[in-house]
Amino acid sequence: IQLDVEKVAALIQLGTNKLDLEYLRVEEPVNLRKRTNGSKLTWIGYKGEPNHALIRAIVTAQAWVDEIKAGKTINELTKSHGISSTMIWKRISLALLSPKLIAEIIDGTRTQELTIEMLISKEVPHDWAEQESLFLG
Repeated sequence: IQLDVEKVAALIQLGTNKLDLEYLRVEEPVNLRKRTNGSKLTWIGYKGEPNHALIRAIVTAQAWVDEIKAGKTINELTKSHGISSTMIWKRISLALLSPKLIAEIIDGTRTQELTIEMLISKEVPHDWAEQESLFLG
């Protein structure tokens, strides 16, 4: 990453002649990952912002499972929540994610970008070790 010395000096209100460029050097290990829409550069060990939409979807799916365990039918869920049965069936698998995977999603430390769409479009294994190998390994 190239820094504009004049902009940095102006930002910290210091003359460029008093700026020691050695202090502006940052060396951190990075990963460069190929994505469908380009490449993504991330610092190794970077803790990202948690995916709040995914967290809400997991909590909702867990609540639906609890309601089903308590005796509600899918039809009753669709009526009480105002959503389609297709949506329930697609998202209910989120309630079956491994606790380790959920913890990393909540903490923002997952090793790859996990989204609701990615998790409901894939055949997510029911075995937690397989899930962790697939998404965390």
